[in-house]
Amino acid sequence: MKITGRTWMCIVLIALSLGVILTARTWPLKAAIFPISVAVFVLVLAAIEIFLALFLKQTAKETSTLDFKLADAETLEIDEKTARKRVTVFFAWTFFFFLLILLLGFPLAIPTFFIIFLRFYGKESWGMTILLAAVAWGSFYGLFIYLLHVPFSEGWIFTLLKLLGLWE
Repeated sequence: MKITGRTWMCIVLIALSLGVILTARTWPLKAAIFPISVAVFVLVLAAIEIFLALFLKQTAKETSTLDFKLADAETLEIDEKTARKRVTVFFAWTFFFFLLILLLGFPLAIPTFFIIFLRFYGKESWGMTILLAAVAWGSFYGLFIYLLHVPFSEGWIFTLLKLLGLWE
C-alpha cells in the first residue's frame, strides 16, 4: 500500500473538514449551516477517495487516464494578444458584477447581471436570457432570503434615494 500525494491531500482535506465542523458547531445555526454542510460533503468525498486509493488496485492504464491537464502549453494555440484580451474581458465583467452589487444590492444585482451578460456578451435570445436570470434569482432568493433569512444591504442607489426622500 503506497501512500501517494493524492492520499495525503485527502488526509489534509479530512483534517480541515473536521476542524471546520468542530469550530462551526458552536456557532448559531444560521451562521454554521453553510460551512458545516460544505465540510461534511468534502469529508465524505475525501474519505471515499482515500478508500478507493488504498484498497482498490488500479492498472497502469486506469491510472494514466485519470491524469489530465487543463491546458498544455504545446497544444494550446492562443496568441498572447487574444489571451490578454480574454483575461481583460473576464476581469471587466467581474468588476462590473461587483459594481452592480454595490449600486443595486445583491438581490437585484444577480438578475441584472445575468440579463446584461447573457444578452449582450453571450448573445442569447431574450427568452433564454430571462429564463436563466429568473432561475438564478429564484435560486438565490429561495436559498438565502427565504430559507436562511440572510439580510443583504441595499445598494448605494437605494440608500441615496432614501436619503433624498424619493424611496421608502
